[in-house]
Amino acid sequence: MSKIRLAAFDFDGTLVPKDIPNLDLETDIVALLQKLRQQGVYITVATGRHPSYILKRIHRFTFDAIVGYSGNVTLIANQLQAFIFDPAVVRQIAAYAGQLPQLDVTAYTREGIACCGSRKHQAELKARLAQTERICDLNGVTEFLLSEESSVPAMRVSRICLHYADSAQASAIQTAFPKQFHDYRLVRTGNRQMEVLHAGRSKATETLKLAARFQVRADQVAAVGDDENDLEMLQRFHPSYYVGSHHPLLQQAATYTAASCRDVLAALTNKEGERNA
Repeated sequence: MSKIRLAAFDFDGTLVPKDIPNLDLETDIVALLQKLRQQGVYITVATGRHPSYILKRIHRFTFDAIVGYSGNVTLIANQLQAFIFDPAVVRQIAAYAGQLPQLDVTAYTREGIACCGSRKHQAELKARLAQTERICDLNGVTEFLLSEESSVPAMRVSRICLHYADSAQASAIQTAFPKQFHDYRLVRTGNRQMEVLHAGRSKATETLKLAARFQVRADQVAAVGDDENDLEMLQRFHPSYYVGSHHPLLQQAATYTAASCRDVLAALTNKEGERNA
């Protein structure tokens, strides 16, 4: 086995527990990450969050790079690179969602959050944001309506999420969506939420670009994740580790090892220690 030189970790549910706000890394996790770095391993995060969310929340450890929005945004050396959706595509996706029952769209921009859909969804989103100290890279909440076409070109949308009420409809929407939007696909990234990704972008593709930047070969990358948007990483990199309760789709990634985050870090540091001995 090649020496691991880059480890890519999912964030929520992997490095930190899910749905617990403002919780920094635990002491033993920090110690294991520091030990891994001392052994010459680059440590990155690949998450559905925006990189600024990670920087705001994590103060006890500095990552070498962050892949955010499931592959649409990357932060490295304090430089943010973002994929920007064509405004026409944003409008088309909003129109597509408007034709389906109980399906809403949320678009994330540098300026604010654009909410398209039912008044109930808009009200729920606004209430949720009101309880949050800060969401993603937003300095506040600016409301947009995607139906206002004059606003869309200036919005520079870098993340689009579809929110569904009935989990039974998710698989059908995932199958139908790429047939209408040939350059895009949907991955589930939360409770009753799917994220729109360009067909050529994912956590795995952007992690590969980071590896090339760090002069690391693909067979020297380890991946750790817990959800559907981690599947490609778990299939692409070896060793790969799955953290959490078993996800049905992750059965496709036959090469991964199920373990806790602490066990994963301990395994990686022990392997690196053995190789460096």
